[in-house]
Order: sequence, then C-alpha cells, then structure tokens
Amino acid sequence: MDLTEDSSEEEISEQPSATTYRNYEKNSAPTRSDARNDTMNDNKVYDNQGPERPYVDFGNSLYDDEKTVISRNTVIRGSVETDDSIRLLGQVLGDIDCKANIVVAGKVRGNTTAANAYIYDAQVDGNIHCQDAITISNDAWILGNLRAQQAEIDGKIKGNIEIRHTVSIGSTSSILGNISTDELEIKRGAFVNGQIMMYSPSRDVLERFNRFDE
Repeated sequence: MDLTEDSSEEEISEQPSATTYRNYEKNSAPTRSDARNDTMNDNKVYDNQGPERPYVDFGNSLYDDEKTVISRNTVIRGSVETDDSIRLLGQVLGDIDCKANIVVAGKVRGNTTAANAYIYDAQVDGNIHCQDAITISNDAWILGNLRAQQAEIDGKIKGNIEIRHTVSIGSTSSILGNISTDELEIKRGAFVNGQIMMYSPSRDVLERFNRFDE
C-alpha cells in the first residue's frame, strides 16, 4: 500500500476528543465547488477544502466513536480495513472494509462496506454495502450499487438500489437504476429512471387486488 500524506502532526494532535474534533472540522470541512465538474476517471487529487464550506454537524454518534481520520491531502492506494469508524476527507483508491461508521467527504474508487455510511459531498466509484443505514447528501455522486437496511438519498446515483426496509428519495435526487425495497418515498422534484420492485406488500394491499377476482 502506497501512502502519500501532506498533513502536519500539529493538525492531528488538535483532535484529542469528539468535541475538539468538531471545532477542528469547522476549519477543515470539504468544499462542493469542484465535485460537479470533476470526473470519476481522472487522476488528480480531489480538492475538498475551501473557505466557503459551511460547518455541518453530522451528529454525536458518528463523532464519539471516530478513531480513524484520513486527511484531505492524503491519498491511499490500496485497500483499507479497520474495526474503528472512519472520517474520510482525502482519497482512497481501493476497497474500504469498515466494521463501524464511515463518513465520506472525499473520493473513493473501490467498494465500501460499513455498519452505517454518510456520503457527504463525495465521489464514490464503487458499490456501497451497509449493515444498517446509508445517507447520501445532495452533493454526492455515486457510480455503483447500494445495499442497506434503510436509506435517505438526496444525491446522484448510477446503479441499482437494494434497501431491505425503508428508502426515502429526496427532491434533489437523480437515480439511474432499479430500486428494490419494502417501503418507498419519492419526493416531488426527484428524478428516477428504472424499475421499482416492492419486496413484501402488506396484507391490505393484497386484499385490494383480491377484490378483482370476486
């Protein structure tokens, strides 16, 4: 694994706790400006740092157990495997196997596996599999399939979506692919081009169709 890093030890030492890290994040949050024009097949380092990026609080649960931070100027060429949570600001050119939560605000070119995933202002070229939930912001671009128990989607996805329970498609979503789920909500303004399959229709729905046979 080839690791290229241009981050100072002082920056890392300023993150001893979840509270301190939130303050650090205000000065290091990613920018969305280049995400739309950047292609998935280029080789340049994804620029996700800028002064105009507003601070976003991702919630206590994602910060409190966070132990691995991949800084914005770091490029990892190879797979990443960890039992701890990950905060990805840079790039990973390989698969990610995270046994806990992952917050992606950078670039991934490979498959991602995690307990929960928050894809924020990121580019992901690969499949994402979550044991629980996945959340995709309106500035995220994903080229690959999604699989989870539940999902909230507001970004751009080219791939099939397989959600076991509930999926919510926000008004800023653009999806090119099939959706399989138990419960589906599509808000006005969303774009979906693909087939929709519901796993297990409720008893009330089945009874409605049975009336046609009477």
